Amino acid sequence: IRSETIKDYKQYSFSDFISIEGNFEFNINGLTVFAEEYWNIAELAYQLFIWKKNGFINDFQYACIDAEEKDLFTFRKVTEGFQFFSEWGIGRDSILITEDSLIEFIPQYVESVKLIVSEKFGLDISEYFKE
Repeated sequence: IRSETIKDYKQYSFSDFISIEGNFEFNINGLTVFAEEYWNIAELAYQLFIWKKNGFINDFQYACIDAEEKDLFTFRKVTEGFQFFSEWGIGRDSILITEDSLIEFIPQYVESVKLIVSEKFGLDISEYFKE
């Protein structure tokens, strides 16, 4: 986990928060479908949290501050759940994931990011994840 913008760990901004990078690997059914070393892990956690909080109403398209790709990390709503797709993913096929799996995954991911940021920087980022 890295951050080039957080200098004062007692005072940091939202843009500092979303710029926190780390190694990220996303697996579906034991298959690695996406892996990146310098991934904005906090930004993704925040966007997934908001998407879940809003009830998965629309497709999810991760809007990364560091990339222009439209389908960098995407969940497209389909009848059976969601199809995961990424232009940067391992393989180009869409992979089905159920809504129940996302309901389980997102809080786990958010909690892991909160824990890692707390351990590495001593920061409590809970304020960004209030229901």
